[in-house]
Amino acid sequence: TIFNSTIEAETSLFGLLFSQFLCVIFFISGGMEFILNILYESYQYLPPGRTLLFDQQFLKYIQAEWRTLYQLCISFSLPAIICMVLADLALGLLNRSAQQLNVFFFSMPLKSILVLLTLLISFPYALHHYLVESDKFYIYLKDWFPSV
Repeated sequence: TIFNSTIEAETSLFGLLFSQFLCVIFFISGGMEFILNILYESYQYLPPGRTLLFDQQFLKYIQAEWRTLYQLCISFSLPAIICMVLADLALGLLNRSAQQLNVFFFSMPLKSILVLLTLLISFPYALHHYLVESDKFYIYLKDWFPSV
């Protein structure tokens, strides 16, 4: 683990890599300008003194966002989880067949290599999947806010 000074907590090396990478992607793709534009335009759609309506459209929006979050979490983590489980199964069989071999010594480097290879293979697909899922966000947002 490494101390991540941006969140003031300990994190793994991959966690630090992903957080720094996503921050760079956020700023390069114009995320800060997008947020500032949304904040500015929010005063047109929801002027001060007016309240939001928490109706059926709002519940649909929350359900859609929860579903999207769940799908993205599963789709990002599933390849690495499958690789690690298969590596554990293979090392367990190796430990049963060659008991004099210290399998624990091989497990961490092997899992690290497998996860790195999985990341390299699935990274382009993961970003495309994120963009496809984030486009669905605007459909539900327009149902909730008809003026958007």
